[in-house]
Amino acid sequence: MASGKKLALAILAGTGLLLLVSLANQLSYIYPTPETESAFLKSYSPNNVVERFQCKNEGANHSETADQGAGRKFVRRENTFESRFVIKSRDWMPLMTALEQGLTSQLLQQRAEILGQTGDPREGYQIQYQAGNSVGEIAIEPLKIISVTSVSGPKASLPDDEQAIDLRITIQEKWFKSKPGIITVKVSNLAN
Repeated sequence: MASGKKLALAILAGTGLLLLVSLANQLSYIYPTPETESAFLKSYSPNNVVERFQCKNEGANHSETADQGAGRKFVRRENTFESRFVIKSRDWMPLMTALEQGLTSQLLQQRAEILGQTGDPREGYQIQYQAGNSVGEIAIEPLKIISVTSVSGPKASLPDDEQAIDLRITIQEKWFKSKPGIITVKVSNLAN
């Protein structure tokens, strides 16, 4: 009978220890909250730039997706903006330049530090930044020509000086409990 009580106590102690370890594990995670998101990521939208270049007589589709996750060392966020719309052919490169300039301007207005920047209007842009405890990377993908029917319907056609395009911007950001070292942090593989 005594060995049965010892076994029951051992099982109870083991279960208690597992619960304690599980609770400690949960408490060690950092969870997404409004405080763990940079002011830049909270406020950025490419829509004002897109609207300046979009042909008003054609349809358009705009979407934004957001993903976030908890972690032991950081909170991860990813926002993707996708727009399908029609522009004048001559506005292809000015649109890309305006998007890049708008992003860098907004980063600087939000007191973010731009750590690195590469690209051009034809190949797209990559921008790395740090804003407080957040480190992020932005990818403006090269514009892609798409069928006008995916924007304006099955019977749509365009004049020769207009093109339907797909624009995609992805922002990946990590927030750390304390300000991260610039050299040791890698946000993503967007440049690949």
